[in-house]
Amino acid sequence: LRGESLPIIRLRDMFSVPGNRPARESLVVVQYGTSRLGLVVDQLAGELQAVIKPLGSLFRDLKAIGGTTILGNGAVALILDVPHLSQAVSTRASAA
Repeated sequence: LRGESLPIIRLRDMFSVPGNRPARESLVVVQYGTSRLGLVVDQLAGELQAVIKPLGSLFRDLKAIGGTTILGNGAVALILDVPHLSQAVSTRASAA
């Protein structure tokens, strides 16, 4: 990105989503502290403001998910834990 290499995470692979990849994927660049990483996603749904609810105690050990929110259509959406993803990329890069 702008002359620098950017680590990426393909979310489809991380969460073991079945099926074929779409013909066109998108890259979303996120930043945590001074670290930036790319998240490869199947499609972009748009931008919205959300109230993030914490996960219940049953899901407290679930990695990479920071919380949930309820969308305008009533569906529940999971919120990614960007600090955890950033740390996972750093750990993966150190091991390589």
